[in-house]
Amino acid sequence: GSTRIADCARRVVAANRLDAGSGGPIRIVAGRVEEVQQDALGHDKVDVIVSEWMGYGLLFECMLDSLLAARDRWLAPGGALLPDLASISVAGASRAAFGTAFWQDVYGFSMQPIADELAAAAAAEAQVVVRAVDPACLTTPPLQVQSLDLATMSPAQQDFTAHFTLSATSAALVSSDKVDAASGDASDDSRSTSSSSDAVEIAALVLWFDVEFSARFCKEHPVTLSTSPHSPVTHWAQALLPLASPVRLRPGQALRCRLSMARSRARHRSLDMSLEYSAPGGQAATRIYSMEVSSSSAGSSNR
Repeated sequence: GSTRIADCARRVVAANRLDAGSGGPIRIVAGRVEEVQQDALGHDKVDVIVSEWMGYGLLFECMLDSLLAARDRWLAPGGALLPDLASISVAGASRAAFGTAFWQDVYGFSMQPIADELAAAAAAEAQVVVRAVDPACLTTPPLQVQSLDLATMSPAQQDFTAHFTLSATSAALVSSDKVDAASGDASDDSRSTSSSSDAVEIAALVLWFDVEFSARFCKEHPVTLSTSPHSPVTHWAQALLPLASPVRLRPGQALRCRLSMARSRARHRSLDMSLEYSAPGGQAATRIYSMEVSSSSAGSSNR
């Protein structure tokens, strides 16, 4: 934990006479939750744990391990964990999702080559780009690829592999397994004679998450916090996974994907992410993404 923030929090609590010395109910304890001594809280167990542990794409920064450690160590039987449910969703998006539309008309001049260069650079680096995505840039329906019950899950369940397909009109989850699941067939032999004007472009996958304060613990007023492009923008924005090059899908064609997310064994608090995909016509790639989230020159947000 941050000693500086903890000290500031103590002074805020004292200024409002809510500290123990003033007879108040609040005690600030600094330190990693895994290392806090048993007597630091003044209680063996607690009735409620509220935690804002979520990172970009939900699992970036890998703070979920700390929450589960706190749950198993401190939460009393029947106690509430808030939020208690989480899910990850994806959708395909066009190159416009990178926020390069500005370059299409700069005081009456087209700077489209610059927009193309920025999109190509993001794709070449295979780096996650965090920015708010205009929902108009989504080119496929959304699909939930993972769900987590934070009250009952094990740490191992945050590592997963999902097989799914995306098209202009549908999205389907084939399977969602642990990260060591066997790879499925990523081929797609679908064909269409429709004109290219009917095609949609997928230049990136967009990831976001929802967390729920569900009726299990918030029966009177359940709430969902969504970071979807269709919801008000949050500081998490969305996470874009650039493809090696844009894919164009005609009606009836689909992009087949295998997405894996797992805690890094080599780097503390880091996440290993891979995406295998294939499209009609033999366009296919395997991408390993860096979790050191970059700023896009078109306006990424960083925490």
